[in-house]
Amino acid sequence: MTVSAACYAARLIVWFGGAGAEMEEVIAGVHAAVDSNALYAALALALAVPDICARVETPDVGSAVRYSRWWNENAVGKYTFNGWDGKPRIFLTGNDVYALRCALLHEGQADITAQRARQALERFIFTEDCHFHCNLIENVLQLSVATLCRDIANAAAAWAGRRRGDGQTVEPQAVISILPTGSSIR
Repeated sequence: MTVSAACYAARLIVWFGGAGAEMEEVIAGVHAAVDSNALYAALALALAVPDICARVETPDVGSAVRYSRWWNENAVGKYTFNGWDGKPRIFLTGNDVYALRCALLHEGQADITAQRARQALERFIFTEDCHFHCNLIENVLQLSVATLCRDIANAAAAWAGRRRGDGQTVEPQAVISILPTGSSIR
């Protein structure tokens, strides 16, 4: 992992600064981690992004509900395809991506069978190759890490653009501040 990707990851996870990191910085962090092939950092960072965005919109709603709602309103389109019968088929629902977020960030797992939030999938297989993306075999979804991460970052950027266009905030409130070396605590 490059230093810049590590710094972006640290910024997202601990939310640097008195006023919070800028949303663009978080989105750039996902892209930087992918570009530097820090795919584990990219995936962890990307899976946290819907949480951050959803909390800005609906801070009083529980994380599972708001995460799933944000995904279904902002990112699910990239994971919806027409089936042979012409009907739309959702490959990655908000509930399943939330279950992945929980399993990956809390347990380091891609198996989501023990996650209450899961809807249809059982586990994920991740690849480095962007050509192998969104392949569903029974209840296992194969995803390109880079493609998933960029899709989430791009959905967040579009979400932020729409909110700014409507005059709404996109920046989360700081939950922790890390003071630079030599700073006073007063």
